[in-house]
Amino acid sequence: MTTTARTWQTYATEAMLQDTLRVAALRTGHIVYHTHDSRRSDPGFPDLVCAKDGALLFFEIKKQKGRVSPYQQAWIDVLSTIGFNVRAAIVRPDPKPGEISVDAALSLIAGGVTDD
Repeated sequence: MTTTARTWQTYATEAMLQDTLRVAALRTGHIVYHTHDSRRSDPGFPDLVCAKDGALLFFEIKKQKGRVSPYQQAWIDVLSTIGFNVRAAIVRPDPKPGEISVDAALSLIAGGVTDD
């Protein structure tokens, strides 16, 4: 069986997906933040923050069967309202309504954020 990017993404762990996005962001000149141990942090803040040229990306990364907590959803909802040059999204290999795919997140990293 041939492994495609889509197949790999479906079976990848959240850490693997996060590392893929982190490396892509670093390669395109973003500065990247991730809280490595969130046990002493307030709950729900997105997994990955990428910044470049006045644009901010906030990603809550989930494996295909991962659950979004109410705190995580609240952060994404609030950050999504900021507007121009800010994008906040839940990222999943096969996104549910209101989420984006890993490929869409990689496109945002490669192309930046614009006002929708």
